[in-house]
Amino acid sequence: MYSIKTISIVLSFSLLGCCTTCRNQPQSLLGSLKNSEYRDRMNATAWNSDNPTLDNYYAYKDQQVKQIIEQLGKGEEPPIWMIEETLDNSEANRWGG
Repeated sequence: MYSIKTISIVLSFSLLGCCTTCRNQPQSLLGSLKNSEYRDRMNATAWNSDNPTLDNYYAYKDQQVKQIIEQLGKGEEPPIWMIEETLDNSEANRWGG
């Protein structure tokens, strides 16, 4: 049926008070986090010669996403503001992204 880890993630999202869409599809948040982690990791190496500051920004965002995924994997409940901040890459504009 469902593993304990899946139930833990579903319960975590419910307790976090995510939007209705997230409660109906709890895996969508985890999917968004994993997609964000991949994009940030790829972007962290895309600007080496042109804009190393932007590389550092994306490397930092990649670490933030990994931390949230690890917390969810341990059954911890990171605050919703932390998840939203982690998924927000709007500061990249400030560094030329």
